[in-house]
Amino acid sequence: MKRTAALFLVVGLFGCGGAPPAKPLPTTVPVSGKVTLNGQPLADAMVTFRPDGETKGVDSLGMTNTAGEFSLDQIRGGQGASPGTYRVTVNRFVASDGKPVVLDAATPPADAGAVESLPAKYSSAGETTLKATVAQTGNDGLKFELKK
Repeated sequence: MKRTAALFLVVGLFGCGGAPPAKPLPTTVPVSGKVTLNGQPLADAMVTFRPDGETKGVDSLGMTNTAGEFSLDQIRGGQGASPGTYRVTVNRFVASDGKPVVLDAATPPADAGAVESLPAKYSSAGETTLKATVAQTGNDGLKFELKK
Protein backbone atom coordinates (compact mmCIF):
# COMPACT_ATOMS: atom_id res chain seq x y z
CA MET A 1 0.00 0.00 0.00
CA LYS A 2 2.85 2.38 0.82
CA ARG A 3 4.40 1.75 -2.62
CA THR A 4 1.13 2.57 -4.37
CA ALA A 5 0.78 5.79 -2.38
CA ALA A 6 4.37 6.74 -3.18
CA LEU A 7 3.82 6.04 -6.89
CA PHE A 8 0.73 8.25 -6.96
CA LEU A 9 2.66 10.98 -5.15
CA VAL A 10 5.49 10.84 -7.71
CA VAL A 11 3.08 10.83 -10.67
CA GLY A 12 1.14 13.69 -9.09
CA LEU A 13 4.28 15.78 -8.60
CA PHE A 14 5.81 15.21 -12.02
CA GLY A 15 2.79 14.45 -14.18
CA CYS A 16 2.50 11.88 -16.89
CA GLY A 17 3.68 13.91 -19.85
CA GLY A 18 7.29 14.55 -18.83
CA ALA A 19 9.15 17.63 -19.96
CA PRO A 20 7.73 19.81 -22.72
CA PRO A 21 9.15 18.93 -26.14
CA ALA A 22 12.22 20.89 -27.21
CA LYS A 23 11.70 23.55 -29.86
CA PRO A 24 12.55 22.17 -33.29
CA LEU A 25 15.80 23.39 -34.76
CA PRO A 26 15.84 25.46 -37.95
CA THR A 27 16.33 23.58 -41.21
CA THR A 28 19.93 22.79 -42.08
CA VAL A 29 21.79 22.74 -45.39
CA PRO A 30 25.05 20.97 -46.30
CA VAL A 31 28.24 22.88 -45.51
CA SER A 32 31.78 21.77 -46.33
CA GLY A 33 35.12 23.36 -46.96
CA LYS A 34 38.86 23.31 -46.52
CA VAL A 35 41.30 24.77 -44.00
CA THR A 36 44.92 25.54 -44.82
CA LEU A 37 47.72 26.84 -42.63
CA ASN A 38 50.49 28.72 -44.47
CA GLY A 39 49.22 27.22 -47.72
CA GLN A 40 49.25 23.61 -46.49
CA PRO A 41 46.17 21.50 -45.58
CA LEU A 42 45.48 21.59 -41.84
CA ALA A 43 44.61 18.10 -40.57
CA ASP A 44 43.02 17.17 -37.22
CA ALA A 45 41.47 20.59 -36.61
CA MET A 46 37.98 21.29 -35.23
CA VAL A 47 36.01 23.83 -37.28
CA THR A 48 33.11 25.39 -35.37
CA PHE A 49 30.39 27.66 -36.80
CA ARG A 50 28.63 29.73 -34.10
CA PRO A 51 25.44 31.59 -35.12
CA ASP A 52 25.99 35.35 -35.32
CA GLY A 53 23.54 38.24 -35.38
CA GLU A 54 20.02 37.21 -36.41
CA THR A 55 21.01 33.65 -37.40
CA LYS A 56 18.91 31.00 -35.67
CA GLY A 57 20.18 27.58 -34.69
CA VAL A 58 22.98 26.01 -32.72
CA ASP A 59 26.69 25.49 -33.23
CA SER A 60 27.79 23.22 -36.07
CA LEU A 61 31.18 21.59 -36.24
CA GLY A 62 33.43 19.27 -38.18
CA MET A 63 36.93 17.80 -38.09
CA THR A 64 39.42 18.30 -40.89
CA ASN A 65 40.90 15.26 -42.60
CA THR A 66 44.49 14.94 -43.91
CA ALA A 67 43.55 17.11 -46.92
CA GLY A 68 42.21 19.84 -44.58
CA GLU A 69 38.62 19.16 -45.71
CA PHE A 70 35.63 19.23 -43.35
CA SER A 71 31.86 18.92 -43.40
CA LEU A 72 29.62 20.27 -40.66
CA ASP A 73 27.10 18.61 -38.34
CA GLN A 74 24.96 20.39 -35.77
CA ILE A 75 25.77 19.63 -32.17
CA ARG A 76 22.16 18.52 -31.73
CA GLY A 77 22.00 16.07 -34.61
CA GLY A 78 21.29 17.67 -37.98
CA GLN A 79 23.77 17.62 -40.82
CA GLY A 80 25.18 20.94 -41.98
CA ALA A 81 24.18 24.33 -40.59
CA SER A 82 21.22 26.67 -40.82
CA PRO A 83 21.42 29.41 -43.46
CA GLY A 84 22.83 32.64 -42.04
CA THR A 85 26.00 34.27 -40.77
CA TYR A 86 28.52 32.66 -38.45
CA ARG A 87 31.61 33.38 -36.42
CA VAL A 88 34.05 30.56 -37.17
CA THR A 89 36.75 29.14 -34.93
CA VAL A 90 39.41 26.63 -35.87
CA ASN A 91 41.09 24.72 -33.05
CA ARG A 92 43.97 22.30 -33.30
CA PHE A 93 45.24 20.90 -30.04
CA VAL A 94 48.69 19.35 -29.77
CA ALA A 95 50.59 17.40 -27.13
CA SER A 96 53.97 18.55 -25.78
CA ASP A 97 55.65 16.63 -28.61
CA GLY A 98 53.69 18.64 -31.21
CA LYS A 99 51.52 15.72 -32.33
CA PRO A 100 47.79 16.47 -32.76
CA VAL A 101 45.44 15.50 -29.95
CA VAL A 102 41.83 14.82 -30.94
CA LEU A 103 39.62 15.48 -27.92
CA ASP A 104 36.19 14.16 -27.07
CA ALA A 105 33.43 16.28 -25.56
CA ALA A 106 34.08 14.96 -22.04
CA THR A 107 37.82 15.72 -21.87
CA PRO A 108 39.04 19.30 -21.42
CA PRO A 109 42.28 20.04 -23.32
CA ALA A 110 44.30 20.60 -20.14
CA ASP A 111 43.25 17.18 -18.78
CA ALA A 112 44.55 15.58 -21.98
CA GLY A 113 47.86 17.46 -21.75
CA ALA A 114 46.96 19.39 -24.90
CA VAL A 115 47.51 23.02 -25.84
CA GLU A 116 46.03 25.11 -28.62
CA SER A 117 48.45 25.43 -31.54
CA LEU A 118 46.66 28.19 -33.47
CA PRO A 119 46.56 31.93 -32.74
CA ALA A 120 43.56 33.31 -30.85
CA LYS A 121 42.44 35.24 -33.95
CA TYR A 122 41.41 31.82 -35.32
CA SER A 123 40.88 29.66 -32.23
CA SER A 124 39.13 31.88 -29.68
CA ALA A 125 35.36 32.38 -29.85
CA GLY A 126 35.79 35.91 -28.50
CA GLU A 127 38.68 36.93 -30.76
CA THR A 128 38.16 35.10 -34.05
CA THR A 129 38.36 37.11 -37.23
CA LEU A 130 36.88 34.28 -39.29
CA LYS A 131 33.32 34.60 -40.57
CA ALA A 132 31.16 32.67 -43.01
CA THR A 133 27.76 33.04 -44.61
CA VAL A 134 25.77 29.88 -45.23
CA ALA A 135 23.52 30.21 -48.30
CA GLN A 136 19.90 28.97 -48.41
CA THR A 137 21.07 26.06 -50.56
CA GLY A 138 24.22 25.35 -48.52
CA ASN A 139 27.90 25.83 -49.22
CA ASP A 140 30.40 23.46 -50.75
CA GLY A 141 34.01 24.57 -50.88
CA LEU A 142 34.32 27.26 -48.20
CA LYS A 143 37.98 28.14 -47.72
CA PHE A 144 39.74 29.29 -44.58
CA GLU A 145 43.35 30.22 -45.22
CA LEU A 146 45.16 30.64 -41.91
CA LYS A 147 48.61 32.19 -41.47
CA LYS A 148 50.90 31.68 -38.52
